[in-house]
Amino acid sequence: MKHFECMVPDCGWTVESETEEQILEIVGEHARDVHGMPEVPPEIKEKVRSRIVDH
Repeated sequence: MKHFECMVPDCGWTVESETEEQILEIVGEHARDVHGMPEVPPEIKEKVRSRIVDH
């Protein structure tokens, strides 16, 4: 299982999923719905990837 915690200070949102790609897809939805980002730029996707951990 993979785990990621939102990088926005005081957000506290986390997600767990089977694959990194699933995490990235869910993170994109979270970024759009909660943080108003219409899309996640490539440099942010790389930061997300670097913070995904096996749980």
